[in-house]
Amino acid sequence: MNKDTLIQELIESNVSGALFAAYRSLLNLPTEDSPQNRIQDHPRIIACKRLLDGDIDRLPFHGANSLEAINKIFSEHYLPASDEYYCKCNDHIENMKDSDQMSFGIGKVGKYLDDAKFGGSMMIRAACMARSRTKSQSTIRGEITEAIETFESVRDAKRPDDFFEIRRGKYVSTGKPIPGYYHLIALAYTDIWRDEGNLEIVNESFRKWLHMDLPQIYLLERSQLVAPASIVFCEWFNPSCELQYMRWFDIVRLLLKMGISNRKLTKNIKNTLNGFDADAIKKSTHFMSWGAYTGLALESDWRSKKRKHLDLLYRKLELQKYSGILEPTDCSRELKIGISGIT
Repeated sequence: MNKDTLIQELIESNVSGALFAAYRSLLNLPTEDSPQNRIQDHPRIIACKRLLDGDIDRLPFHGANSLEAINKIFSEHYLPASDEYYCKCNDHIENMKDSDQMSFGIGKVGKYLDDAKFGGSMMIRAACMARSRTKSQSTIRGEITEAIETFESVRDAKRPDDFFEIRRGKYVSTGKPIPGYYHLIALAYTDIWRDEGNLEIVNESFRKWLHMDLPQIYLLERSQLVAPASIVFCEWFNPSCELQYMRWFDIVRLLLKMGISNRKLTKNIKNTLNGFDADAIKKSTHFMSWGAYTGLALESDWRSKKRKHLDLLYRKLELQKYSGILEPTDCSRELKIGISGIT
């Protein structure tokens, strides 16, 4: 397939610069950009830069309109790493270690979750630095090691209730750590941990983790229940609504980026995508709202049916490529069909 033709068809589809760059990366298209597809012109990028033009020391670290969310948007929208605002955000996150600002948006819970190895403020910081790929991975080696240790915890468990006990009708942690959302990000976007032994640990642990089918587990801190950023496969691996689909796409792509290869996961991807209908996603709240745990749409809106379908098609092809379900040439063909088949 002629890649130049594919690029031209993407440009004529008037997709955003972010989605254009995402497809270009996924399909190894030529790197020449187009003036119609400037990433810097994306409304989300502009909004983030306005936030950074204010008092950066007063921005929340975690949550909506936070430094974490800005880092996520810049990274996932393919803003060049050399961009001055991207550098400003990343430098600030790196240098804020142990500062009071790390509690903005998460409070004292952040330190408690870190101490319990359930992914608190320091792990969120490590995830941001990993995602940006502009900082030396050695500076977050401790958090990467901790992430591997959470997988070892699952590997070494005998049974599901090693992780919890039931109190007041809730599943409360016994103190044994479990991989969470930020552990996955820290591993998905780094390489220094990837050797045969560690890859075997995460793959063996994942098989056991799926089989255990663990519920949402809470931590108890001074009689208060605290919910870490857990991965609840029993709820998320059979998506049926917009929020569940958004979570499913996000978690599965992180697992694949980590190098996890598993028959059950591949079967789940095939079955879920076979039953996925972009038209059935009526609301776009969680795809469009980029915060700590939400945001996957690379278009600024889905008022155009074609841009909506191409946005969601990218997420499908991303999983199909990295799971080995489709070869890169097949992904290009599917994109060609998608462009021509949507009006």
